[in-house]
Amino acid sequence: MIDIPRELADRYRFDLIAGLNAAPDSEKSLYEHFLVSLTRIEEILSEDLRIEVLAEELRSHRRAHGWSFLSGSNGEVATNSAHEFLSALEEQVIIIKGKNWYYSR
Repeated sequence: MIDIPRELADRYRFDLIAGLNAAPDSEKSLYEHFLVSLTRIEEILSEDLRIEVLAEELRSHRRAHGWSFLSGSNGEVATNSAHEFLSALEEQVIIIKGKNWYYSR
């Protein structure tokens, strides 16, 4: 069973909302996307769905952050808190399934 890092999830959500409120119009949809994806990750964990479903959402979320740029200090804070949150979950997946499994998909 994977434990959601509640403090990290809450901080990430707070940072996304703060960023959304300060973001230029051109970036608001990115923040909204990340909020929806964060909620989906939490749902996957609360519903105890297969680890493969969680891993795919984590990979997708990480990729989206890599391809996107959230500008300014709010964007930097949100990106950093995303990294901490995702890393905490990815480490748990890797312990269960292995590093090769996680990164080979």
